[in-house]
Amino acid sequence: MNTSQTIISVVLFVALLLAFVAFFRTPRDERYAIYKPSNTENDPEFAPEYTKKERFWLIAKSLLWFVPILSFCQLWFFDWLGEYAKVAHCYEYGPVKGTHIIIYGLFVGLPFTLAIMLFGFEGVKAIKVIKIGQFPLPGQKVFKPTKYKYGNVARVNGAIVIGALVFLLGLAAWGVGQAKEISRDIKPCLINQLTSGSNALRFTPPDAHCVRAV
Repeated sequence: MNTSQTIISVVLFVALLLAFVAFFRTPRDERYAIYKPSNTENDPEFAPEYTKKERFWLIAKSLLWFVPILSFCQLWFFDWLGEYAKVAHCYEYGPVKGTHIIIYGLFVGLPFTLAIMLFGFEGVKAIKVIKIGQFPLPGQKVFKPTKYKYGNVARVNGAIVIGALVFLLGLAAWGVGQAKEISRDIKPCLINQLTSGSNALRFTPPDAHCVRAV
């Protein structure tokens, strides 16, 4: 499995993990229910819902950044990364080799970045939920009829997000040791690796250089 496939697998695993968490955060009697318009707009026991117009714009705004990023990764980045990974050990950036960037980026940078993203989207809300003991938060809009929960039952929702954050940060911390162990034995670079069937040279930053094996 090459580097790009590994990254895709990790991202898919995290996505499935979040989907699993979301599934079990949904009340049991609503997990397989088909959405129907509700009449709970003025019911104080239910959180306010997004209007159809608000839902449309939320989805549109999400697609505005998601589609370009996905296209960039699929059309260029993953191919570039796969080619670069083949000869990353031939490039040095000061005291750091290209292989170090690949390994530490995969084992440390990826889970840490996902943790930052999760905290940015859900972390602050999760802390507030745990603090005040209410879910959804006062005034927070939802996509489907959602009855307010209070006390420890509500705090479970915030704790799940915090637990996912701790898991990702722990994964990044564990990755430091793994990356250090893996990067101890970086194979030497052979000059012909840069000229035989690889396009890595055209992706090489100007300050990178090849280290010839002794």
